[in-house]
Amino acid sequence: MAPEATLEMRAEMKTDAAPKSPFNSLMQSTIQDILIDIFGEKSTKVILGTMESSHSLRMEDLPDRAQDFRDILEKILGSGHLIIEDLIVETLSTELGKPLAQNGQGSFAESIMYLRNGL
Repeated sequence: MAPEATLEMRAEMKTDAAPKSPFNSLMQSTIQDILIDIFGEKSTKVILGTMESSHSLRMEDLPDRAQDFRDILEKILGSGHLIIEDLIVETLSTELGKPLAQNGQGSFAESIMYLRNGL
């Protein structure tokens, strides 16, 4: 895949919705970047398209519906969802400068709430 296409897709996806807050913007871009890095452009479009068409979960809703996002990822990826969740939480934690406890903060949704409260 050409790097230009990937950068183009990221820019296109990021302009699809106006984020509500700095955290929402950061979380959306983090999720997009991680999915594209792992699955590539086409598969990321399929994953996000499935979330929207089959589960009414739009990209701009992800920060407010972290548990739904997690559940849908599990349906799509099986146990592989755990790696994606960990990468999202670790990246957000690093970006926000808000370290997580060694044993984590609990569920994905609880970790997102903890990190969100930092902004």
